[in-house]
Amino acid sequence: MSQFTSANAFGFLLADCARLFQQMCDKKLSEADMGLSTDQIRVLDCVIQHRASTEWNLAARLAMTAMTLSASLEQLEKDGLIARVTGPDEHAIIVNPTAEGIAVFETVSPVLDDVIIQGLEAMGDAEIAILAGALIKICHNLTKHPDLLMSTDELIH
Repeated sequence: MSQFTSANAFGFLLADCARLFQQMCDKKLSEADMGLSTDQIRVLDCVIQHRASTEWNLAARLAMTAMTLSASLEQLEKDGLIARVTGPDEHAIIVNPTAEGIAVFETVSPVLDDVIIQGLEAMGDAEIAILAGALIKICHNLTKHPDLLMSTDELIH
């Protein structure tokens, strides 16, 4: 941490990277007229990656409040991109992507990939792997549910 004047400087750097990434993704999605926000895409991706998950599990994976997640799920369901059904215990809501949701995500992925490519420009594979590993370690350290986070392999591939 010697290159940072305080621990806060590193936190601000992480926050700035996340903010810039979000802004660029929102801009690219708007330009591509996708009709979905970055948050909705993030939720849809999680639903696709973790099929038949409960709303609670998705909220934990995404570090979202139930209310925030519910609003995104409601819009995605209205758009026909996900389906929600009551689970066997009649309390939990199970969420799955629809075929249309998967198709939309496959259309959106290249748009977001361009942002990642731009952000990682001039970095080699080794640097990217180290960065991904470091970010995952930070996330593991900051969460009570590290088992819900992606592994380095899931993040890179």
